[in-house]
Amino acid sequence: MTTGPRVSIVVPVFDTDPGYLSEALASALAQTVPVDVVLVDDCSTSPATVAALEEIAATTSARLLRHEVNRGPGLALNTGIEALDTDYVFAMGSDDRVEPTYAALATEVLDERDDVSIVTTDIQCFGASDAVDSASGAPNGLVDMLFYNVVPGISVFRRRDWVEVGGFGDLRWFEDYDFWLRVLALGGVTVTLDAIQYHYRIHAAQATATTTWEDKLAQQLEIVRRNPDVWAAHLDVVMERLWRQQVELNYFTKRYGRINDVKKQAIDLVLALRARLRGHVRRG
Repeated sequence: MTTGPRVSIVVPVFDTDPGYLSEALASALAQTVPVDVVLVDDCSTSPATVAALEEIAATTSARLLRHEVNRGPGLALNTGIEALDTDYVFAMGSDDRVEPTYAALATEVLDERDDVSIVTTDIQCFGASDAVDSASGAPNGLVDMLFYNVVPGISVFRRRDWVEVGGFGDLRWFEDYDFWLRVLALGGVTVTLDAIQYHYRIHAAQATATTTWEDKLAQQLEIVRRNPDVWAAHLDVVMERLWRQQVELNYFTKRYGRINDVKKQAIDLVLALRARLRGHVRRG
């Protein structure tokens, strides 16, 4: 019977505020079941971050691994997972917080249901926002992932699936979407826990706040290029979605196009009237 940790938490770190980092690690180490915690320093340049990591490694049970060059979050996760040998794994943001029951609840689901590949949770934001992000997940498997990533990157998955799909890719953004697609292509589904188990810090310095839409689109297209079989296998679903959206677009274009014509006529009338009034004033 296994008596050691069955869940690992991998925390990629790059120049994280030491205060945020301490909060994150405290919550990771406070799980109600034994866990292995590994920090992967992705070549931080901040002396304060480096010092905080060394302090954590010296005073807690968390292990510290380092990259000599910055390789991105996906490859940092691979480095951490390679050093582990637990049944289940999840990634944690170095500036976030996790509920103490997350590992236990996810383990219970994964132990009981072989058809479940990923366990996820709704996310409570904190910091600059207190919104709740609902994780619809992929209860129907891969088909739920064709258009959007509906599985948060902090979800719990089976290490054996990570091995089978070859780990995370080298994408700088959306590395989790690419990974989930390949995992769910193995045939599993996801389950979303009833209670919120993760807290996501919103602040101006995080990568998601500084990424442009052009960059995000480029990464999404790269994911499609890397996984063409996913969309090819569901071409009927993709085309039906495209056609339905085209019908809706045509409907709204016709309906609101008339409204726009009326608005344009009203604006032109106001501009003409204003021009006439200005001319009248000047002549007076």
